[in-house]
Amino acid sequence: MGRRIATLMLPLAVLGLSLMVYGCGGGDDEASGQSTSTAASVPVDTSPLTTSPLAKPAYIKRFQRICNNTGSELLVVLSKKPADGESDEEHMEDLAANGLIPVVENERAKIHNLGAPRGDKEQIETLLTELQAGIDSAKERDITSLEAFGKGFERYDRLTVAYGLEGCGFELA
Repeated sequence: MGRRIATLMLPLAVLGLSLMVYGCGGGDDEASGQSTSTAASVPVDTSPLTTSPLAKPAYIKRFQRICNNTGSELLVVLSKKPADGESDEEHMEDLAANGLIPVVENERAKIHNLGAPRGDKEQIETLLTELQAGIDSAKERDITSLEAFGKGFERYDRLTVAYGLEGCGFELA
């Protein structure tokens, strides 16, 4: 992709992502009121999924807030400018490895810690499995575009919509 085209595509992608999370509020952690952005890789929690004390409507609201915060954090990552002399492809690979993937790993950890509402454990376990599959896919491939980053999350995207969540997917292209 030529530099000029890529330079035009990144702001459009950021605009698309911002529309995806439009109206979601800030990027504050619900419990602490602190921003939760992280660039460090988060280990996968393999402990059994707990049952959340929340009823499903409250659970969906909390899950939605996690997604919205992730969207805000992704916007921050995507706003980072390339280093001098860094190609668009190199910049995107750096953003993926040091920003996008850790932010999504953090989302997965928060959802896991939230548990699952009574009767929905299997659905939430499936969501978490598909989210992890997307993370693993992103780690295994060269991520040179937002479209390439979003490819591994397609099933997770569909499952979040089916569960009643809005804008939780990673359809970034």
